[in-house]
Amino acid sequence: MKLLVLWVVVSGLAACGGRYEEPGSGGSGTSAPSTDSEGGKKSDSSGTTVTLPQQDLGVCVPGFERVTDPGRSCNWLTEVGVCFDTKDAACDCICPSSHDSVCFSNFDDGPGSATLVYCT
Repeated sequence: MKLLVLWVVVSGLAACGGRYEEPGSGGSGTSAPSTDSEGGKKSDSSGTTVTLPQQDLGVCVPGFERVTDPGRSCNWLTEVGVCFDTKDAACDCICPSSHDSVCFSNFDDGPGSATLVYCT
């Protein structure tokens, strides 16, 4: 249940400027307090806020399509089937540069694991 709540909080974050935030990677970032339906801050009974590290998007260097090169090691995989060597490279290509977004994935399972990467 806590994972679902975190996903909802992370999925709902947006602003502007071509940056992405990565949940769970540690480091400095901005906090994302809850808001009510009127857009005001809502108090959290636990007294904590979610802190997400921020990073500017880099230049998109296209990956390769997994179906066209199935023998090649695929470390990070997008929903449309494009592979990248690093998660940052995948985020650079799938996250919009017109506004802030959240880039996230499951935990890295190691080289060639084709860990799915998403951007909201």
